[in-house]
Amino acid sequence: MAKVVASRAQIIKVSDLLREHLKEAGENLFAYDEGWNDKRVADDVTGITAIHVSKIRTDLYGRIRPAAPALLQGGVVDEARMARIEKGLAELAADTGKLSELVDEVRRLHAMLCQSISVNRLLDVRHLAGPVNLGPVVNGLSRTNGSAAHR
Repeated sequence: MAKVVASRAQIIKVSDLLREHLKEAGENLFAYDEGWNDKRVADDVTGITAIHVSKIRTDLYGRIRPAAPALLQGGVVDEARMARIEKGLAELAADTGKLSELVDEVRRLHAMLCQSISVNRLLDVRHLAGPVNLGPVVNGLSRTNGSAAHR
């Protein structure tokens, strides 16, 4: 990556513009006057870019407060963007409600499964552990039905 280099005269000019258009906005935090940013400063100094200004500004002042979000640029609310945000939040709330219902259903099924497992352990039900042999049951029923039918 190429090193960002500005002449001494350019650095002095940038420093003067920063001193004029940066205001303290908190502890070790600065903000540009409205309408000013690194690009605007670079436009006023021949031969440098916003990258030069950003480097010089960071060296001299540290970080700056982020610009106001586009939603509130110039104190005017972007109604279309606000509507999209509100719609997205409503959809998120609906999805969260659906997810909450699914979580409740999983909890209900988990409780039923735990109860069933507890009952099976209590009754020592072993047929769930392997194949079920219904031969003796079926044979016993057919003998009973058969003998009753002959009477």
